[in-house]
Amino acid sequence: MDDLCKFILAAFCKYPFISILKDQSRIMCPRLAINDEKIKKVINDMHPELSKETSAHIVRLFHDEWCKRIDGYENIIFVLYRFAHSTLRMKGNAPVVKFDKLFHWRELVMSLDEDMFVCALLAHNDNYMVNRNDFNWDMVLRSDDVDIGYLQQQGLYELHSHFKATGYNSKVSWLYLMNHIVSRKFFKDAEDGLYDAYIEAVAIRIELFRTYILKISPTPLDKAIRLSTWGENSLLRSTVTGLRRSNNIDYAITDNDPMETEKYSVMRGERRLLYLAMRTAMQNGENADITSYYLYKYLLAKNKIRNFFIQTNEKIGLSNFQSFDRRKEYLFWGNRNYLSLRHDIIYYESMRHHIIYLETRITPSENVKSLDIKAKDCCPGKDQKVNTHLIVHFIKSKEEKLPHLRILNYRCYKVRQNIKRQAFTLVHYLKSDSFKFECPIIGIDAAGNELKASPEVFAQVFRYIRYCCPNIGLTYHAGEDFYDLIDGMRSIDEAILYMQMRHGDRIGHALAAGIDAERFYKERQRNIIIPKQVLIDNIVWFYFHASIADISFPSALDLALKEKFHILARELGYCHEDKGISMDDYYHSMLLRGDNPETLGKQSSEFSSSWRYCDQVKDDNILYNCHKNDNVTLDDCRKDNQVIKLVKTYYYDYDVRVNGEKVEEFHITQEYVNVVKKLQDWMIDKMDEMQLCVECCPTSNFKIGKLGQYDYHPIFRFNTVDSRHQLPVTINTDDQGIFSTSLDVEYALVSLAMQKMKDAEGKPCFSRAQVENWITRIYTNSKKFSMVQLDED
Repeated sequence: MDDLCKFILAAFCKYPFISILKDQSRIMCPRLAINDEKIKKVINDMHPELSKETSAHIVRLFHDEWCKRIDGYENIIFVLYRFAHSTLRMKGNAPVVKFDKLFHWRELVMSLDEDMFVCALLAHNDNYMVNRNDFNWDMVLRSDDVDIGYLQQQGLYELHSHFKATGYNSKVSWLYLMNHIVSRKFFKDAEDGLYDAYIEAVAIRIELFRTYILKISPTPLDKAIRLSTWGENSLLRSTVTGLRRSNNIDYAITDNDPMETEKYSVMRGERRLLYLAMRTAMQNGENADITSYYLYKYLLAKNKIRNFFIQTNEKIGLSNFQSFDRRKEYLFWGNRNYLSLRHDIIYYESMRHHIIYLETRITPSENVKSLDIKAKDCCPGKDQKVNTHLIVHFIKSKEEKLPHLRILNYRCYKVRQNIKRQAFTLVHYLKSDSFKFECPIIGIDAAGNELKASPEVFAQVFRYIRYCCPNIGLTYHAGEDFYDLIDGMRSIDEAILYMQMRHGDRIGHALAAGIDAERFYKERQRNIIIPKQVLIDNIVWFYFHASIADISFPSALDLALKEKFHILARELGYCHEDKGISMDDYYHSMLLRGDNPETLGKQSSEFSSSWRYCDQVKDDNILYNCHKNDNVTLDDCRKDNQVIKLVKTYYYDYDVRVNGEKVEEFHITQEYVNVVKKLQDWMIDKMDEMQLCVECCPTSNFKIGKLGQYDYHPIFRFNTVDSRHQLPVTINTDDQGIFSTSLDVEYALVSLAMQKMKDAEGKPCFSRAQVENWITRIYTNSKKFSMVQLDED
């Protein structure tokens, strides 16, 4: 199965499209379409761990087994059937994934279109005997696991999804591209030749449609597609426009199609097209060879473009993810039909996967009217029975560039002013009786690249919103993207302190608190490239929180951290050579970063308005506020002139800010790693003690955090089968359109990962009953920690 997966991914996604255009010898055997030597090279490039002989054997298997029918007829489409037959089965009229094959299935469909496998399975099984009309299966196929199916029937709760990224489905993007010819400029960030592959795919689809659905193609398929005039975009554009006159979404849905009641069936035209072409290719009749050739080119182009929209590359981090997020948004701008379809698909997808409660996230606005329109646009229709609530997630924007002149405001001044205006708008909206809607705003969040903006930027805004609207729920993306595990954990800790988190609040992702520290540092060869300001903050936070957690420091590590702190303090400009600063003072200054920078050194008695009342962090959580051997409180810190001076230096000093952006390589020792692991356990226990909940998003974390395997996900450390850690966690999708997933699939992936875990002796770590009980417990958390439930309590 692994070798088959390698071949399919190489042939239907990674194979260079330009090779097919130039390799005229393929016309001699069009049903095989690919060149053996080139596919071997592709496999070797994808898997450098394989020898050339192994790659050659994989290609030989393709010829000897995978591409052959029983009677010896060879066709590359049979490879798709071979994989589909091994991983899928029909449950009634619907295809589902065999649970034990789910990892193999997901390995391919992250990069390849699911529909081509389903259509290959149906085309082969139907053969000449069935005239199929039902093409209304799930966009993301569910597994056939009984336990997950039972939870689905109870109704699933989704607590972490982003509205736009959920609706921008790659299948809908493909329909748009096939029905609206876009310019080469749209593909400016794509690999060379992708736009040419796109144009050829448009032409192939037109002729497949004319030949197999309308049955009016005026010329043989091969000749029609090869007409040089198809290279003129104006002719393609006018042809596509003429074809879709009767249907604004997809011309492949004809007027005489049996119309299903759900808009979800918008994919039926594309699926029928693939199905009919595959039947022709597999039956070895008239036009079989040439259909195979052009169908292969069409599928290859489709999958390459799909990977332009779905995050399938090996890069990690949120910046990589956001490039995929933006592309789909640009594609649909100004097209009401597709924006409406995006909305409908979110809810029909939710209903088909038995989601009964949905918390989805939207961005804020700077005026009430715009926020009201945005909120109402997210509401489900009358026939879309999903209990939906909105969370407004503020965006973590990058700090403005420092001016050349040394006259400047404090850090992130413009970002703070922007989110302050958005907060005033949100509070006005929530407190007004003028706005009544079916899809209420029940929570706030801050999302985006946390390397660009730390919790201190949003602290006052979040405290203000909760002061004005005490019942509003709070969650915060933290510990998802980081340089070192320490700044990831520090982000979680600062969010808890600065936002004044309370029982029932949630942290999004929190990977830094749970991923395997040994593996994390080993993958980076024990060297972290990190900005100097982040490094000095990490060292101080690490040093003091290890002490708070009663974790003993080896003397060598203790000395090394203190020495590095003093070196950085001088390099950044916090002190001069002849006069140092203490780590205690610096740590206390870090605690005050949650305050409004404009009020540093002022007394709280000067604050009167609700906004000013929220200028300072309340000193009601000593656990996070001071060193265990230190009786200093936050109010004491605010009276300490040295501490206030350090905070002001951090916020305002030009040289400190410039020097802090410089990066250096920081070496990690084994003693450092050992303390990090203990500190992770302490942080998990403290979040549990506060009854905070972590929103886990397995596939999102798998891709953005590059976990390597699903059983490496920290969810299994946060909430263990035994009683070691019982931190409440939930399972969610995050951005299901970009990661091509669904909530039940996320549950199934986690469940399968648990069942496949082995101990040192190679025996299963958990029984099926233990896995079922654990999954049920996580499912219960999703109901318990929903913001509506907490508000009612």
